[in-house]
Amino acid sequence: MVTGRSTGDGRLKKAGARLSAGCLVPGLFLVLALLSYAHAASETIFTIQAGSFRGRPDAFRQFDFLQRKLSEQGREYLRVEKIGKFHAVRLGKFDDRLKAEEFLDANKSLLRGAIVMDAYFIPARIEKLYKNPSPAAEAADERDTPPAADTATEVMIPETVEEQAGMISDMLDKHDYENALKLAKAAVARRPDDPGLNAWYGTVLLKMDRPEEALKYFRKASESRPDVSGYYSGAGYCLSFSGRFEEAVDEFSRALALDPDNIDALTGLGVAYAKTGRKDRAMDIYIRLKDLESDTAGKLLKIIEGQP
Repeated sequence: MVTGRSTGDGRLKKAGARLSAGCLVPGLFLVLALLSYAHAASETIFTIQAGSFRGRPDAFRQFDFLQRKLSEQGREYLRVEKIGKFHAVRLGKFDDRLKAEEFLDANKSLLRGAIVMDAYFIPARIEKLYKNPSPAAEAADERDTPPAADTATEVMIPETVEEQAGMISDMLDKHDYENALKLAKAAVARRPDDPGLNAWYGTVLLKMDRPEEALKYFRKASESRPDVSGYYSGAGYCLSFSGRFEEAVDEFSRALALDPDNIDALTGLGVAYAKTGRKDRAMDIYIRLKDLESDTAGKLLKIIEGQP
């Protein structure tokens, strides 16, 4: 058993993370996000882009407007995605273009200027996602124009590392990335050498599709606690999301040296091998992963088979 683990590490285990002891990166997010990136060509969907904005507040205003005005069915997969420097408001996951165009035509009064597009659906890019609102939210402002920009929420910083980690975890679960970022940044400023908080900060940045920034925090965490498999795995995912698969192989290998059954590291290593043309090694990883988690192994196999 790893000893001397920060209280933040223990809180994440309670939050349901699937990684090895001490890892602060939600494993399900990492696996699904990397598989989405690696297999994006066969995972595109038809969706409607309602708008694209340089500023997040403008995108969130349009999101709130559409959330109020569209029918319950029409709100499915209403989201704000971070695409490069822009924040795109999109909705729907349609099987074919015709269905998307029919929906757009039926709601053209609310979706002026919207377009149907064939796009990737990548969870890592999502900044805000529609969830069924409360009755009070449904009865809110019914104007025909978007509301004013929301006032920035002040984030209260708990005293203990355990409470800070728990609050960040809850915010990520709710896709409240902006406030999670504020809290993680403030927590690390208070305790700059805490490996758990650094890894949480890296997790938030990775959730926000900022892998290059996230990498330095995972590496700082692993420098402080070189015995924690998950910190190397987190760094590996940062490198993978940046397209640096050769370097990612090294990080995932370090993670597996500490924990040979780390599912996230195995998946990441398999993808990295496939993307760098080492199919034989990728198949070895697939065989190991198949006994641990068959569904994830099946997705990995598709990626391996799809590589030239």
